[in-house]
Amino acid sequence: WKKQGKIMNEFIEALNDDISKVFLNLDEFASTHNIDGQEYNIIIDEYELNERNKGREKELIDGIYIRELLIYVSKDEFKRLPSIGRILFLDNVEYLVKDAQEEEGVFVITLEKNVH
Repeated sequence: WKKQGKIMNEFIEALNDDISKVFLNLDEFASTHNIDGQEYNIIIDEYELNERNKGREKELIDGIYIRELLIYVSKDEFKRLPSIGRILFLDNVEYLVKDAQEEEGVFVITLEKNVH
C-alpha cells in the first residue's frame, strides 16, 4: 500500500507541475490578468462557452445581452474557489460568478455581465 500511495503522490505532483508549466504557461495558452487586485496567469476561453451555449443567445431587454467568459486559473495560485453569485473583478471589470468548479487542480470559473 505504501508503494501505491507514493506512486499516486508522484502522479499528483507531476499533474500539478503540468498545470503551471504547460496548461497555464504564458508562452503557450495563458496570459496575465488582474483578478480582484492580484495578478494571475489564466486562460480565457470564449470558444468553449460558445460551444456550450450554441443556440441560446441571451437577450435580456431591448438590446441588453449577457456576456459570459470562461476562465481557468490554478487552484494553487487562486487558493479558494469563488462562491456562485459573488462579484469578481477581472481586469477592473465587474463580473458575476455564474459557476465555479475545480477540475484536476484548476478552477474553471464562468463569469457574466450585462452589456449593451
